[in-house]
Amino acid sequence: MTHTLFIHNIYQVAKKEKELLEKDSISKHEVIADLIKKNNQIIEVIDQLSLWKEEAEEKLNQYEVKVKILIQEKIESEGLAERIAELENEVNRHRSKYQNARKALAEMEHALVVRYYIHFHAYFYQY
Repeated sequence: MTHTLFIHNIYQVAKKEKELLEKDSISKHEVIADLIKKNNQIIEVIDQLSLWKEEAEEKLNQYEVKVKILIQEKIESEGLAERIAELENEVNRHRSKYQNARKALAEMEHALVVRYYIHFHAYFYQY
């Protein structure tokens, strides 16, 4: 009976070790399944971040294009502003010339009237 008891004890120990190994195996499977689940979640987040990055890069490219357009428009508007200033100066110069020419013409007309008046009186009083 001691052999039977000994064998029975060995059987019980082996049975418990088998149960522990099975529990350990189940536990490892659960850990692996949990790690796979977490890995899939990480992959999902990476995919979402990749999409966000692409969208952000596209928006940045659009922004850069808009900034370049705005810079070009500003340069053009500054060029136009300079041209407008030049034209205004030219108009003022021509206005001044026109006013000087009108004044000179008025003086010439006055001189002609005076001369005509003098000739007329001289001719009229001569006879």
